[in-house]
Amino acid sequence: MLRFTASLLRYILLPLFAHLSLLAIARPHSVPLAIRSPSLNAWYTLPTGGSPSDAEVIFQTNKNWGTEGLIQVDGINQTYVFIQEPSSSYRQGVFEDEIVITPTQTSLAILAGPIRLRVTWLSPIEPDDWVKLSFPFSYVTMTAESMDGLPHSVVLYFDITGEWIAGNNIKVRWSTEMTSKTIFHQIQRYEMPFDLREDDFGMSENDIVYFATASRVDGSVTWRSGAGFRCQEVFTADGKLPDTPDSDFRKVNERGWPTTAFSVDLGDVTSTTEPAVFAIGKSRDNAIQDRGVERSSYFRSAYGSSISVGIDAFLEDYPNAKRRADEFDRKIQTEASKVSSRYAELLALGTRQVLGATELTIARGSDGNWNHSDVKMFMRKMGSSAGRTVSPVEEVYAAYPAFLYLNTSLAGRLLEPLLQNQRDSSPGSDYAAPNLGISYPVVAGSVGSNQEGVENSASIIIMALAHAKFSGDGSMLSKYYPMLKRWGDFLIENSLYPTNQVSVDTSQRRNATNLAIKGIIAIQALAEISAAVSQSDDKQRFSNAAASMVEDWTRVAFTGNHLLAVYGDQTSGGLMYNLFADVLLQTRLVNDSIYEAQSEFYWNQIASGSSRTFKSSLETTGDLANTVKTHWTMMAAASTRSNAARDLLVDDIYNRAFDSKLPGHFPTTYDSNTGSEADGASSAAQGALFSFLALQLEPQPLNIDSIIEGSSTPEPGARHTNTQAIVGGVIGGVAAVVILVGLALILKHGRDKRRRAYAALTPIGYTATSGPVVHLPSPPESGTTQTPFPLSKSHNRAVTASASGGSTREVMEGGGSVSDTTIAGELRQEMAELRSAVSELALRDRDTGLPPLYASVAGH
Repeated sequence: MLRFTASLLRYILLPLFAHLSLLAIARPHSVPLAIRSPSLNAWYTLPTGGSPSDAEVIFQTNKNWGTEGLIQVDGINQTYVFIQEPSSSYRQGVFEDEIVITPTQTSLAILAGPIRLRVTWLSPIEPDDWVKLSFPFSYVTMTAESMDGLPHSVVLYFDITGEWIAGNNIKVRWSTEMTSKTIFHQIQRYEMPFDLREDDFGMSENDIVYFATASRVDGSVTWRSGAGFRCQEVFTADGKLPDTPDSDFRKVNERGWPTTAFSVDLGDVTSTTEPAVFAIGKSRDNAIQDRGVERSSYFRSAYGSSISVGIDAFLEDYPNAKRRADEFDRKIQTEASKVSSRYAELLALGTRQVLGATELTIARGSDGNWNHSDVKMFMRKMGSSAGRTVSPVEEVYAAYPAFLYLNTSLAGRLLEPLLQNQRDSSPGSDYAAPNLGISYPVVAGSVGSNQEGVENSASIIIMALAHAKFSGDGSMLSKYYPMLKRWGDFLIENSLYPTNQVSVDTSQRRNATNLAIKGIIAIQALAEISAAVSQSDDKQRFSNAAASMVEDWTRVAFTGNHLLAVYGDQTSGGLMYNLFADVLLQTRLVNDSIYEAQSEFYWNQIASGSSRTFKSSLETTGDLANTVKTHWTMMAAASTRSNAARDLLVDDIYNRAFDSKLPGHFPTTYDSNTGSEADGASSAAQGALFSFLALQLEPQPLNIDSIIEGSSTPEPGARHTNTQAIVGGVIGGVAAVVILVGLALILKHGRDKRRRAYAALTPIGYTATSGPVVHLPSPPESGTTQTPFPLSKSHNRAVTASASGGSTREVMEGGGSVSDTTIAGELRQEMAELRSAVSELALRDRDTGLPPLYASVAGH
């Protein structure tokens, strides 16, 4: 009797407690469900109350994707809904407060009378198995258990509509296929376009959606296609479906919404059942058109054109896939928790959308076979205002910490299309292009704007070194070195005083501190790249330039207690997220005291200095004071030297992400006062969340290709006679004289230009002898702050050290006249440039090419 009473109370009261607790739990407005590609990008808007009928499954652009889930308990008189809007004849399931979100899974528990149903959406992330990684399918699993200890019969119903493939007025067709292992429905447009394109909702018009489950010989799995309401009526009346198709092809919103459905009988349930496993996927034969070349999803190199083979393998692999996903989640959550529990929750929410904005592709060779040396990854810019941009540099850069951490080889496959496209389409450009085009999934190429030249060139150079440094594969460094070097020269001319440059934050401010330091760090990165490919003169030239420029940058940007957002504007400040590259690459350009001061500045701004709801704005003044960009906030947090400041920045992002009243699919960009989404829903830029974890990576021994493209190495078997050498020497000598005279004139012009720039920055009434000296703060006592991840001990350089390491200079507030040390540094750099030019001329007279380098690392 006591057991029966306890069971009855549990059965009656638990739904009530679950309803009440749901209102108080901290949770996001939207949670990721099936996130595998730009096409398969399903989110769930969680209900504000306890009824799941208030929730919707929606695409990343907020288009509704019709999905219905029903559970029948103890016969036809007790049918509950657990997904989407039901008919009024169905009872309402009630969400429990247990909503589990991990990097690969979202699990929700629903009470349906005496049965507790758990629905889990699993999107595998398999960075080390590229066939599995590129297979654009997700699992949906359902388990049931009795809550009163008594047996209850349970039958499940699950369907999707044509809304998964097209808008309302588009005619669609469907079919049901069977293999020896699976049953799967497929829906596609009735008329498929020949060219790759997306519709107004951002969905590919070439896709086919697949909905599958394992077949069972006992007849417990049944199916039907037809009008949605008819499928549901048949299920509620009979407790199963009749295994019959509907061939009345029609528009998505006509005659009951074309629907494909499954029913699974779980039998009598007492303890937790084995899961009913479904698979949902979207794919097309040609995934990407890359400048006229058709590229397929990588998985097709294993499964060919027969998608059924892949579906069979996917469903059969579920137990192992679940184990691997659990291990993947556990690893990331364990590492993230060392930073903070809230940081771990942010990674759980954002990881899927990073990979979900990309497609890993492969092309066929001239022989018609799959070319496994031609594997490329492309990224789509996501979000409501994103358009259809292909691999935008700023988002690839923001996401790069995730790819470095997950698999550095993937980072290379993502970066190389940007390098290759520019080399082939704009071989003479002095700076990098911003993207690969604006018509995803068509790669048309792009010509960059000079105003974003520093931003994009610096981003790609930094990513190129990061990939080589942490993968050990330096093949791209030598392959694209001439182009990278040309971009480096552009950065030398334009980074320190970026008067004609803008950042991707849409700031029109000139002389932006954050943009300048990014360019300078990239110059030092190029010095390391030059060293890696045995270009010692270039290495010295870029290294000298970076050292001299960072010294001048410190003088005009650092106030003594924080970095100005804009040179000379003493009221400005902001997130110096571009310092992250200095920490990641260990270029050691920026002095520790600046990091310490900037960390304290962050803490003061967030703890007490800002009245905004969300306090990690890009800048403290101007238009950007009203904008938060989570990806840049995370990079700034990872480069702080204070755990207190770090946690405040992380918590500020968490507070917006887990506010159930603020809609959006974990957007990157929002208003700092209201939290209203501005851009970046479901964006891969959230890969910046991995910034902390990327700092754990260890540099690898570097292997380089043996030939730099464009270098003057002799062809195999070529002969070099004395006559050729004499004629070449005479011509080369005359050319050298002409070139050296020209270089002298150019360098004189550059020196005069730099002096005018210095003079323009000197405040009125200020002189080098009378201006106040800003004394840099002393490092705090031991134990006052902690570094999240250890850096090299040699990172703490004297901020006043000159390029030669011998002279020093005082750091003046706001700027100042040019010191003798600066002029000497300029002369040294000019001499280095002249020596470099002479060395390049000398190379032409050598019978042998560049020094032999290491062989390339084999591809994945």
